[in-house]
Amino acid sequence: MSKMRKKQVVKVLQARDIEILTGLYEHRVLSTEQIMRRYVMSQWYTYKKLRILRNSRFISTHPISGYLANQNRQGSYHRISEIGISCLREQGVPVERRADELRVNIRRLPFLLSTNDVMIDLERYGWIMNDSRDVKERFELNRGANVQGMLTSPGGTEYLFYMFLH
Repeated sequence: MSKMRKKQVVKVLQARDIEILTGLYEHRVLSTEQIMRRYVMSQWYTYKKLRILRNSRFISTHPISGYLANQNRQGSYHRISEIGISCLREQGVPVERRADELRVNIRRLPFLLSTNDVMIDLERYGWIMNDSRDVKERFELNRGANVQGMLTSPGGTEYLFYMFLH
């Protein structure tokens, strides 16, 4: 007879948990691979961390599949939940948006994941990305405008950022 194993949950919030939750809040969605790269974690540790955050209901995980012609499942992406946002608030992290405001339309997902890929690579060189919603608000652009955000160079120069997949 097999012994029932209890789901592992967050008992004490670690600094890395807060970093991942903050990253998911800021970027809206991150793939497993992006989380592994951004937080410099092994694959095993990344999967373990994400499983515990999911068991604690701080994040939700969804399959990446079928967005580009004839592609099967391409891994998973992760989003912060309302419980995760409450957790950040309790840790003193400034959060303004609710989880459903961070939800991404399935058609925009490939653009956002590609944008986040570029951003993760540029972050280590001092570049800063402002979210498309903030940029559209600042410049009074239409909500449907195709801008992905604004990149600010280490020298302070700002560039509107567009992502084309084809």
